[in-house]
Amino acid sequence: MSLFRAAALFCLLFASATPLFASEPVPLAWYGVASSHYEPGPARGAWILADEGDLPLVPPTLRLKAQEALRSLEPRETLLFLSAGMRSTGGYRVAVTDVRCDGSKVLVLWAVQGPPPGAMVSQALTHPMALVRIPAPLPAIELREATRRSD
Repeated sequence: MSLFRAAALFCLLFASATPLFASEPVPLAWYGVASSHYEPGPARGAWILADEGDLPLVPPTLRLKAQEALRSLEPRETLLFLSAGMRSTGGYRVAVTDVRCDGSKVLVLWAVQGPPPGAMVSQALTHPMALVRIPAPLPAIELREATRRSD
């Protein structure tokens, strides 16, 4: 059994079989599938890719990876698409900051992370995006942008 599946199973069993601790969120494993920076994409936001009908949201450079990921999802996994929108320089990235199982729902926190102050970055328009796979069933997911710093 993969570590990914084991984490999902642990979360579900722990949340349902241990009412004493059900109010404490359980962290879940997740992993990135692909990312892109230089092809224009959608405005800032997060989307759940439920099936191939959602692929038009994803720019062409990531579409094949998204399609492959959708086809290989386990029954209790979900694919997310995160976009930072257009940025005036390089050095930005989209990141999942936390994935927690809290009772019957899975909370996914994500953020746009900017370059450190004074960092050398490319002087080009960028569009940071990422595909992320999480161990959670579709109806139980809540996407929330983490508290934003100025970016």
